[in-house]
Amino acid sequence: MTCPFCESGDVEVVAPFAGQLITCQVRCRACNTYFEAIREEFESSTTSSADER
Repeated sequence: MTCPFCESGDVEVVAPFAGQLITCQVRCRACNTYFEAIREEFESSTTSSADER
């Protein structure tokens, strides 16, 4: 993941969720800008409603 403002790769995830469930809040350490990005990791659900019957 890179910063959309300065294109630095030195970024950190600040919050696992942002405005949407699919996004996370990220901070660029190089330019100190906060932005939202699509999360790269998701928890997989192995249980479906059909399995619970």
